[in-house]
Amino acid sequence: FPGSFRPNAMSKPQQRLIVCKNPATGEELCAPIPALTKEEVDDVVKRSRIAQREWAQTSFKERRAVLGDLLEVIVQNQEEICRMSCADTGKTMLEAELGEIITTCEKIRYTMKYGEGHLKPSSRSVPLFLLTKKAWVEYHPLGVIASIIPWNYPFHNIYGPLVSCIFAGNACVVKASEYASYSAEPMIKYLKDVLSARGHNPDLVACIVGDGITGEALVRSGVDKVLFIGSPQNGARV
Repeated sequence: FPGSFRPNAMSKPQQRLIVCKNPATGEELCAPIPALTKEEVDDVVKRSRIAQREWAQTSFKERRAVLGDLLEVIVQNQEEICRMSCADTGKTMLEAELGEIITTCEKIRYTMKYGEGHLKPSSRSVPLFLLTKKAWVEYHPLGVIASIIPWNYPFHNIYGPLVSCIFAGNACVVKASEYASYSAEPMIKYLKDVLSARGHNPDLVACIVGDGITGEALVRSGVDKVLFIGSPQNGARV
């Protein structure tokens, strides 16, 4: 992973800080953010796994309701979402509206309309000598999904994989890019607030901040599946 290191046995690990700047202006957006340690990442995953066990028992109707509430919150807060995206990436408000809001809203609408159908058991043909048998595929939640995303569309990159994960009954821990960390916590908070308002454990989803060491810790944390968006070289390392 980029930026990873191995301190020797005698050295004390130093706190790693993420500096958040607007790439278009060079403006420092906030105080440096501490990168999560391995122990902190493990704790986030542990809490997400606890929340997922309960979430996996929810109905598709309830999951659609959660996504519907999220959709409403996104529309109501679209200007603020775009401003955070512009600050982290240097893009214009128009590009943020097109690439962050519209794409994410359409992903949510599609999932609400077609998600349950995609996850229904589906039959399979059997060989002639098994004529008296039936075969089908059932889809079950995997558990905790790690999502490692790039910097270019921080809101859509968080919510694109996340929407599919939770609708399928999973938890999702997103590792935000170190180049788009300023907006990570407030962006994931929209869904956390929706989950809490509907009586669900907000630990079902999380967005962690850090560098390559943090990403490596997430991959090695015991998650059940990893989604990675990035270069082929780093994908091979994941």
